[in-house]
Amino acid sequence: MKKLLAILAVFAFVLSGMTFATDSAGLGVPVWMTLDDDSVVFSYVGQLNSFKNLALLELTGPGFGFGGATFDLSGNALGIYAGKDIVNSGLYSDLNSFIFSLPGVLKSTASIGATSYNLNNTVDTPDNQLLALYGLGLEGMDIGIGLGYSASGLNIASKTTYEAKDEISGSQSQINALLGVSLKGDMPIDVALSLGLPSSTNKVVDQRWDGTENASKEDNEDKVEASGMDLGISARGVIGGDLIANLGFAMSSGKITANFKKDGNDDGDWEDQTTDTKIEISGEKSLMGIDLGVAKLLKVNNINIISGLTFNYSSSTEKGRILKDKLDSANDTKGTEDSSTSINLGINVAAEAKLNDTWSARVGAQKGIFGTSSTTSKNLDTLTETTSSSDTTSNPVISMGASCVIGNLTIDGVINHALLFDGPYFIGGKTTGMASQISVKYSW
Repeated sequence: MKKLLAILAVFAFVLSGMTFATDSAGLGVPVWMTLDDDSVVFSYVGQLNSFKNLALLELTGPGFGFGGATFDLSGNALGIYAGKDIVNSGLYSDLNSFIFSLPGVLKSTASIGATSYNLNNTVDTPDNQLLALYGLGLEGMDIGIGLGYSASGLNIASKTTYEAKDEISGSQSQINALLGVSLKGDMPIDVALSLGLPSSTNKVVDQRWDGTENASKEDNEDKVEASGMDLGISARGVIGGDLIANLGFAMSSGKITANFKKDGNDDGDWEDQTTDTKIEISGEKSLMGIDLGVAKLLKVNNINIISGLTFNYSSSTEKGRILKDKLDSANDTKGTEDSSTSINLGINVAAEAKLNDTWSARVGAQKGIFGTSSTTSKNLDTLTETTSSSDTTSNPVISMGASCVIGNLTIDGVINHALLFDGPYFIGGKTTGMASQISVKYSW
C-alpha cells in the first residue's frame, strides 16, 4: 500500500472539474484536489456512497446546465442525472468541421418546401444526456458503476404523389460507461475507468421525378458516418489526510467517412464512369494523453486553502482528405497526415473563508508555468513536409465566488472572469453575464 501511494505522489492525473461544495463552486482547482466536492462522483463513481440524499440543479453557462439527485438505498446509493455529459468526446466537433470543409461541388441540395438543405444543415452534438449511477457499499471499500446515454436527431422529408422525394437526416448518439472502486482507511485510494462510444450518421437524399406517378428515382445521395472510442483510467490517493496525488491515462480514436453518389445521366445507377460520381472521402484521428498532479490542503484559522501542481502530455495523429474515386482510381489521393505533441505545466490555488454561519467567500486562480506544442504536417501525395511549434503557456485566470447556506439548502456561484477584468461595459454594450456558474443543492 505504501509503495502504491509513493507512486501516486509522483504521478497524478488531472481531471476537469470544480471544487468545494458543488461543481459550480470551482475556482480554478480540479475536482480531484478536494475531498468534499460531490461532483467527484462523475470522475470517481466509487465515491457515490459518500454523497447520498442530495438534489442538485446547476447552471454551467448561458442555456446550459444539468440536474439530478442521489438517494440512500439502505447502505447503497443511487444517482440519477439529466443533462450531465461525463465523457465529452471530441468526435462531434471534428465531424462538424469535416462536414463544413467538404467541397461544396460534391454536396447535394435537398429541396423541401421552399427551403434548400445540404449536409451542413445536419450537424449537431448529442444532448438530452441521461446518467444513472449506482454505489455498492462494502466493508472497507465502495464500488460504483454508471451508465449514460445522450442523443440528438433530425429528419426532414418531402414527398407527394407527383414530387420527388428529398430528405435530410442526422443522428448522433453516445453511450458512456463508468466503473470505480474507492478503498477506505487511513490512506484512501480511488480508481476509475471510463468509456465513451460516440457515433453519428448524416445523410442527404435528392431524388428526381421522371414524370410518371409514384416514380421518384434515385439521383443524388450524400452520407457521412462517424464512430469513435474514448477511454480513461485514473487513480487518486490521499496521504496523511491533506496530500492528494492523482494519475491517469486517456486515449481516444475516431474515424469519419463520407460517400457521395450522383447519377449524372439519370439512368438509375451510379456506375457510369463518364457521367456519374461515386466518391469516398475519409479521415481518422487518434490521441493519447497522460496527466499528472499533486495538491496540498491547508487550514489557517477559518480559511481552507488548496494549492496544486499539474502536468499534461498529449500526442495525436490525424489523417485526412483521403479520397477514393470508385469509378476511376486514377483520381485517388492519399491525403495528409498531421502529428502533434504538447506539454503543459500549471499551478492552481484556491481559498475559502467562512464569514459566518450563512456566508462563505472564495477566490481561486490558475496559471500556466510552461507550455509548448509542436506539429508536423505531411502531404502524402506531393511528399512535402512542414513543421511548426508554439508557446501554449496559458494566461492566468482568476475567479471569485460565494456560498450561502440556509438550513439544508446551499446556493453557490462563481463571478464571471470577464466581468472582473473586462468590466460590464454599461456604455459600450458588451454583454457580460454576472455569474459564470451557479448551483442550488438540497440535502436531507
